[in-house]
Amino acid sequence: MHAHDGPVEMVGGIYQVRKELGRGAMGRILLAKDIVLNRRVAIKLPLTDQAASMLLSEGRALAALSHPSLPTIHAAGNHDGKPFLVMELLHGTSLEERLELAEEHGQSIGMRECVSVLTCMAEALHAIHAAGIAHRDIKPENVLVCKRGPVLIDFGLVVPEYDASDQRVYGGSPLYVSPEVIKGNAIRCAGGLADRYSLGITAYELLTGTVPFDADTLEDILRMHVEAPIPDPRMLRPNIPGPLAELITELMAKQPGRRPQVAEDVVWR
Repeated sequence: MHAHDGPVEMVGGIYQVRKELGRGAMGRILLAKDIVLNRRVAIKLPLTDQAASMLLSEGRALAALSHPSLPTIHAAGNHDGKPFLVMELLHGTSLEERLELAEEHGQSIGMRECVSVLTCMAEALHAIHAAGIAHRDIKPENVLVCKRGPVLIDFGLVVPEYDASDQRVYGGSPLYVSPEVIKGNAIRCAGGLADRYSLGITAYELLTGTVPFDADTLEDILRMHVEAPIPDPRMLRPNIPGPLAELITELMAKQPGRRPQVAEDVVWR
């Protein structure tokens, strides 16, 4: 937004909008300048009523946590009758872009980097699960590799883990979604267990360069999550250490209760 276009858009009275960084079905992210503290920030604005109510739960959830692998929330407010969140401005490359780049060069991501990224993700998930919330959309696109390490982003689907009134059982992305979410009985299962499944799928892709379950139609992909045998990542990358390969297949267990604890098992192992 240039000065000659007319008045500069202001959000909440003190945030001067510079440009739009991204837009989805639920909301948009703006680059802005905090004119009081003189720093650049990211502002998240909802585009629908549902997104507006989710945004506040997202903000409260993240504001209660402090972790290097989670974004920092600076403030929340109201703009034109809609809530907004002010977050730290993160610079980095998404894990999805890292995977695409590696594929273009016919390479795979180094084992050390894979383990480091997965450990950080598991620690971030442990932090949010311990706070009683679930992310519900774990996938490479939502992991930003920054200077300080990987950061879990886009908490648009964050919901309290045991909220029985939450009817949005189908959350997440088809290639990473858990069998219980597909079958519609995720309400009875903790959302944190679905996150572990998505972490397993992401880990598999990070190590092998491909997702374990893929097909031409959405129906077939979802059926594979529910019914297809879990592939061993060593079939595609034989140098994966045995314990790591076993951990990944355990995370992808069809039965939610059989998936290992994120903190104790994943981080420690």
